[in-house]
Parts: sequence; C-alpha cells; structure tokens
Amino acid sequence: LVRIITGPMIAYFLQRFIFAPNVPCDEKRDLDLIITQILSGLE
Repeated sequence: LVRIITGPMIAYFLQRFIFAPNVPCDEKRDLDLIITQILSGLE
C-alpha cells in the first residue's frame, strides 16, 4: 500500500525538481494526476 502511494509521488518529485525544475507547474493538475495514479494503483 505504501509503495502504491509513494511511487507516483516520488516519480512526481523527481520529475518536478530534477528533470524539469524550470517548467511552470500546474499544481492542481499535478495533484489530480498523483491522486488518479494512487487510486488506479489501489484497484
């Protein structure tokens, strides 16, 4: 369960801060994306 939740978040933070730190972030959309990934992982 923990891996399902932390996986998308770790991927998100890696992408956010390492691969594309200067891309303007749309946090509402990003949060929706993370939640969607977590929920799909729980099914």
